[in-house]
Amino acid sequence: MQKTINQLSLLKELSNSNKVLITGSYAKGEQNENSDIDFKVKIPKETIIYNENNKNLEWIKELLAKYSIKWHSTNIGYITTVNEDNDLIIPMEFYEYFNRVKNKLSKVEIMGVNFKTY
Repeated sequence: MQKTINQLSLLKELSNSNKVLITGSYAKGEQNENSDIDFKVKIPKETIIYNENNKNLEWIKELLAKYSIKWHSTNIGYITTVNEDNDLIIPMEFYEYFNRVKNKLSKVEIMGVNFKTY
Protein backbone atom coordinates (compact mmCIF):
# COMPACT_ATOMS: atom_id res chain seq x y z
CA MET A 1 0.00 0.00 0.00
CA GLN A 2 2.86 2.42 0.80
CA LYS A 3 4.28 1.93 -2.70
CA THR A 4 0.90 2.93 -4.20
CA ILE A 5 0.87 6.08 -2.06
CA ASN A 6 4.46 6.79 -3.12
CA GLN A 7 3.60 6.43 -6.80
CA LEU A 8 0.57 8.69 -6.47
CA SER A 9 2.63 11.33 -4.62
CA LEU A 10 5.33 11.09 -7.28
CA LEU A 11 2.77 11.53 -10.06
CA LYS A 12 1.38 14.63 -8.35
CA GLU A 13 4.86 16.18 -8.09
CA LEU A 14 5.62 15.35 -11.71
CA SER A 15 2.34 16.88 -12.86
CA ASN A 16 2.91 20.08 -10.90
CA SER A 17 6.52 20.43 -12.08
CA ASN A 18 6.08 21.36 -15.76
CA LYS A 19 9.25 19.27 -16.42
CA VAL A 20 7.57 16.24 -18.02
CA LEU A 21 4.87 15.44 -20.56
CA ILE A 22 3.04 12.15 -21.16
CA THR A 23 3.69 10.36 -24.43
CA GLY A 24 3.17 6.84 -25.77
CA SER A 25 0.00 4.82 -25.31
CA TYR A 26 -1.37 7.02 -22.51
CA ALA A 27 -1.07 10.12 -24.71
CA LYS A 28 -3.08 8.31 -27.41
CA GLY A 29 -5.65 6.95 -24.96
CA GLU A 30 -4.67 3.42 -26.03
CA GLN A 31 -3.13 2.14 -22.77
CA ASN A 32 -3.94 -1.32 -21.45
CA GLU A 33 -3.05 -3.37 -18.38
CA ASN A 34 0.47 -3.98 -19.77
CA SER A 35 1.22 -0.33 -20.57
CA ASP A 36 3.81 1.72 -18.76
CA ILE A 37 3.72 5.49 -18.39
CA ASP A 38 6.10 7.15 -20.84
CA PHE A 39 7.34 10.54 -19.63
CA LYS A 40 9.06 12.89 -22.07
CA VAL A 41 11.56 14.73 -19.87
CA LYS A 42 11.94 18.30 -21.08
CA ILE A 43 15.43 19.56 -21.75
CA PRO A 44 15.92 22.88 -19.91
CA LYS A 45 16.27 25.92 -22.16
CA GLU A 46 19.61 26.77 -20.57
CA THR A 47 21.01 23.45 -21.86
CA ILE A 48 23.08 24.45 -24.86
CA ILE A 49 25.51 21.58 -25.36
CA TYR A 50 24.41 18.25 -26.87
CA ASN A 51 24.47 15.52 -24.20
CA GLU A 52 24.92 18.09 -21.43
CA ASN A 53 23.62 16.74 -18.14
CA ASN A 54 19.84 17.29 -18.13
CA LYS A 55 18.96 18.94 -14.80
CA ASN A 56 15.36 17.77 -15.15
CA LEU A 57 16.50 14.16 -15.44
CA GLU A 58 18.63 14.58 -12.33
CA TRP A 59 15.55 16.00 -10.58
CA ILE A 60 13.61 12.84 -11.62
CA LYS A 61 16.30 10.67 -10.01
CA GLU A 62 16.02 12.68 -6.79
CA LEU A 63 12.23 12.29 -6.78
CA LEU A 64 12.46 8.54 -7.31
CA ALA A 65 14.85 8.32 -4.36
CA LYS A 66 12.56 10.52 -2.25
CA TYR A 67 9.70 8.05 -2.79
CA SER A 68 11.92 4.94 -2.50
CA ILE A 69 11.20 3.90 -6.09
CA LYS A 70 13.99 1.82 -7.59
CA TRP A 71 15.11 2.46 -11.16
CA HIS A 72 17.83 1.67 -13.66
CA SER A 73 19.22 3.25 -16.78
CA THR A 74 20.40 1.54 -19.95
CA ASN A 75 20.95 4.64 -22.12
CA ILE A 76 21.99 8.24 -21.56
CA GLY A 77 18.87 10.28 -20.90
CA TYR A 78 16.73 7.22 -20.08
CA ILE A 79 15.37 5.92 -16.76
CA THR A 80 12.95 3.06 -16.15
CA THR A 81 11.45 1.95 -12.85
CA VAL A 82 12.06 -1.58 -11.63
CA ASN A 83 8.53 -2.80 -11.04
CA GLU A 84 9.38 -6.15 -9.42
CA ASP A 85 11.03 -4.41 -6.47
CA ASN A 86 8.66 -1.46 -6.31
CA ASP A 87 5.26 -3.14 -6.61
CA LEU A 88 4.08 -0.13 -8.61
CA ILE A 89 0.59 0.01 -10.03
CA ILE A 90 2.00 1.31 -13.33
CA PRO A 91 5.68 1.06 -14.34
CA MET A 92 7.26 4.28 -15.63
CA GLU A 93 9.84 5.30 -18.22
CA PHE A 94 11.52 8.70 -18.39
CA TYR A 95 13.36 9.73 -21.55
CA GLU A 96 14.61 12.95 -23.13
CA TYR A 97 14.15 11.87 -26.75
CA PHE A 98 10.70 10.31 -27.10
CA ASN A 99 9.08 11.16 -30.43
CA ARG A 100 6.01 13.38 -30.41
CA VAL A 101 2.78 11.33 -30.58
CA LYS A 102 0.43 11.96 -33.48
CA ASN A 103 -3.33 12.02 -32.83
CA LYS A 104 -2.73 12.52 -29.12
CA LEU A 105 -5.13 13.68 -26.44
CA SER A 106 -4.45 17.21 -25.16
CA LYS A 107 -4.28 15.94 -21.58
CA VAL A 108 -4.68 12.66 -19.73
CA GLU A 109 -5.58 11.58 -16.22
CA ILE A 110 -3.48 8.89 -14.54
CA MET A 111 -4.46 7.71 -11.05
CA GLY A 112 -6.49 10.92 -10.69
CA VAL A 113 -3.57 13.18 -11.71
CA ASN A 114 -3.77 15.33 -14.86
CA PHE A 115 -0.89 15.61 -17.33
CA LYS A 116 -0.27 17.43 -20.59
CA THR A 117 0.79 15.24 -23.50
CA TYR A 118 3.67 15.30 -25.96
